[in-house]
Amino acid sequence: MTTTAYESRQISDEHRAAARKHATHLIRRSGRHIAEGAMTVYKVGYSVTTLDGTEVAFILGWEWATLAEERAILSDAGYDLLGFNYARAI
Repeated sequence: MTTTAYESRQISDEHRAAARKHATHLIRRSGRHIAEGAMTVYKVGYSVTTLDGTEVAFILGWEWATLAEERAILSDAGYDLLGFNYARAI
């Protein structure tokens, strides 16, 4: 049985709503310019905010991280990925 585009969208919306229901934070891939000695370098990582948009942390990562590596980095920092940029503090 195939799924129509409408049904697929509805399933995706349901999964997003479920992730949001359990979420405590939003996590987005981002970058920062960080001073290192006499130089300023660009570091890739993850910006962590509360659901209302208050920035809580910046977690260093790397540009070509796989999903499993991203999960490990964020888990080590105390966050469980729920999908759709949502996470729960653990």
